[in-house]
Amino acid sequence: MENQLHQYLETRFQELENKLSKFLGEKTNQNEWLTTSQVAKMCSVSQRTIYNWNVNGTLEPKRISGKILYKRQTIEDMLNNKNC
Repeated sequence: MENQLHQYLETRFQELENKLSKFLGEKTNQNEWLTTSQVAKMCSVSQRTIYNWNVNGTLEPKRISGKILYKRQTIEDMLNNKNC
C-alpha cells in the first residue's frame, strides 16, 4: 500500500511539473528546475555557499510551491563560464 501511495504521489508531482513547464511557456530542457542540493553538487560547493550566492545576487532563485529552485540552464551557463 505504501509503495502504491508513493507511485501515485510521484506521478502527480510529475504531472504538476509538466503543467508548470507548459504554463511558463519555455522549452522543457531549459525549464528544468533544480534544488539547492542539486546545484551544490553540480558546482561542488556546500549548500551554504549556494545560499550566499542567493544573497549576493550571483544566483536568482525562484520560489515555487514554497521551494527554492534554480533553472538548470542558468547553472549550466555558470559552469561553462567557470563562474561556479
